[in-house]
Amino acid sequence: MMKNAMLELQYFNVTEISFGLNKSYKSVQEPIEINPLVSRKIVKLDSDTAAVIIKLEIKNDSNKPFLGHIVLQGTFKCHDWEKTEDSRFLVNETTSAILFPYLRQTLTQITSILNVTPYVLPIVNTIELFKNSK
Repeated sequence: MMKNAMLELQYFNVTEISFGLNKSYKSVQEPIEINPLVSRKIVKLDSDTAAVIIKLEIKNDSNKPFLGHIVLQGTFKCHDWEKTEDSRFLVNETTSAILFPYLRQTLTQITSILNVTPYVLPIVNTIELFKNSK
């Protein structure tokens, strides 16, 4: 149970975005399977602040209607976040769960602007998704 650990999202923004239509895309009847690469990096800004950077990439490794990447960064405040297990958990795990819906929304909006069927990332367990990254 968490005691005295407080987490505050100070702000977030999309720091990079680049998407375009795949000119070699051939329309198919079956649903298109898109397996984006998602990575996370946590950067200590000071003893109370961390930047959490999530990157999503859709590469042209098969027949996909679009490709590109999004980088989203959130800055979080958590007092002495590296000193207690609860605070480390908040920064290492909870921050990603907070940012992921913003990443989903951004991807959906961008793909709708491309005039293709908007792509919505599935809801995921961010702890499992990022279990091997810090």
